[in-house]
Amino acid sequence: MVTLIKRLKGTSPPYISVGERVTPSWSFNLSCARGFSFYRHPPLPPIISGIVVDAETREPLTSTIILADTVIKTDTMGNYSIQPTPGSFIMRASSEGYIPQARNVVIEPEQELLVSFELEKVHIPMAQIAGKVIDRMSKIPIVAEISFPETDVVPFLTDETGVFKLKLPPDTYIVKINAEGYIPYATPVLLKDGEILLKDFYLLKQYEKISVRGIYFAEGSADIDSMYYPVLNEGLKLLREYPNIKMEIRGHTDNVGSAETNLALSRARAESVMNFFIKMGIEPSRLRTSGYGETKPTARNDTEEGRTQNRRIEFYILGG
Repeated sequence: MVTLIKRLKGTSPPYISVGERVTPSWSFNLSCARGFSFYRHPPLPPIISGIVVDAETREPLTSTIILADTVIKTDTMGNYSIQPTPGSFIMRASSEGYIPQARNVVIEPEQELLVSFELEKVHIPMAQIAGKVIDRMSKIPIVAEISFPETDVVPFLTDETGVFKLKLPPDTYIVKINAEGYIPYATPVLLKDGEILLKDFYLLKQYEKISVRGIYFAEGSADIDSMYYPVLNEGLKLLREYPNIKMEIRGHTDNVGSAETNLALSRARAESVMNFFIKMGIEPSRLRTSGYGETKPTARNDTEEGRTQNRRIEFYILGG
């Protein structure tokens, strides 16, 4: 912004100005003692002044102003004033964190110009990731260490409520979560400029035991009816979400029948579940089975409800 201001030359008796903005300016003395005499007033120096502000917030900026060989700082309110020699110049304003700005300025003798600058901030691409680390089964927050392998980001801890927040340059990262007693978890994340990615991370405890009930087998059979596949999806989901874990599939029965028969049946049913997972694309090396028959009941076997609870499949997390 460049504004021209006309400056009037003040006079003091007994002088009378002759003309307005006439160069050179003359005055004459009316003193009777000396008679008439003419004086030439010295020319007023040209002045360039103005203010430097943030282009978005309009807040004043402490800046550096450069005009020819003159370098000055604005005051805390962004104001400046320079008395240059007349001529044509390139005038520059700069402030840390902002894009410098230049103006062509022509200043004439005795002229006053207002030259203000509106500086735009330097855009530094930045993204954010925020969320919480939570126990997969209990849904209780976990204090965990978060790291970004193969970057300069220093690993850090969540707060006591499992919450974390971090600013990073936009990119694709591998984020790794570690907590005492839990299986480490790693996953890729894509962070975009100017966006906040809200993402919670769920950790599995080392040696977590997950019981699955509601899978019914025909008497003396280990074949799984397809209607019970959705019940097995909990184990399948864990294996897909945590590709580094290994799992033991444990079969259990009630006490109906002989102990020997129940032991064999529990093993066969655990193997049926394992074969279902393999059929769904899980690597066999991540799975193993065991059968316990009627030896580890979780309820009394003297009621139908208790026997139903004891006929179960358990997923035992072995670790990564």
